[in-house]
Amino acid sequence: MIHILLFILKLIGWILLVVLGILFLVLFAPIRYQGHAKSTIGWEDFYANFKFSWLLSFVYGKLNYENGKLLWDIRIGWKHFPKMQTSDPPNTVKKSEPKKKTQKTIATKKKKEKKASNSSKQTSSKKEMKISNLTEKIKKILETKENISQFLRDEIHQMGFQHCIKELKRLFKLLKPKIIKGELEYGFCDPCYTGQVLGILSILYPYLGNNLNITPNFHEKVFKGNCFVKGKLRVSYFLLIVWNLIWNTNSRTIFLHIKNLKQS
Repeated sequence: MIHILLFILKLIGWILLVVLGILFLVLFAPIRYQGHAKSTIGWEDFYANFKFSWLLSFVYGKLNYENGKLLWDIRIGWKHFPKMQTSDPPNTVKKSEPKKKTQKTIATKKKKEKKASNSSKQTSSKKEMKISNLTEKIKKILETKENISQFLRDEIHQMGFQHCIKELKRLFKLLKPKIIKGELEYGFCDPCYTGQVLGILSILYPYLGNNLNITPNFHEKVFKGNCFVKGKLRVSYFLLIVWNLIWNTNSRTIFLHIKNLKQS
């Protein structure tokens, strides 16, 4: 009897050890990725290549974009997924058959005209109902606007937002590529759009690194350059951020109050 109990305990221990080993691999095994993109004229000759692997290449993928076509090949274990190609659907043109007017069609048209005259009175009443519904919706929007303004002014919510921003910055630092280098020159027809994109890129510049040179062109529409990216990430990064958000009282109160706002 004791031997049977010891055998069962050993079996449970081995099962737990295997489960913990799988969890450790899933959480801490790095997802390695590498990508390269280039363009000399614009979107016409844009080329991009991206590769990734996980769990010692147990999961492997390869994506390729060239001449406006996207191809990929993903392998999970020994299962290969087929390569997909974007193709425009064939144009199917239906031949229009000539309409034959008969006495029956003329009679149906007369009936429709009578129905339209009767429904004209109903449309006026429907319009009045729509106007009343619109006024009610506007009142609800104004009420929700006041609730949102009060929600944002609350000190606990402001502290929670600051904590969320802090955790997002930490996540960006963890997801920062190991190698990123290249040159990019871009420009739009409207220089205003070029300046807006430059403002967004300036926020991301500390995370992109000094080896990526970005030059905006405010005079002409242009998109050319090349870029190389290599790095790795882990599933544990995301779990760490979620764990820190859950165990912060301010962030928890924000999520609860957002649910209450949605229900109200």
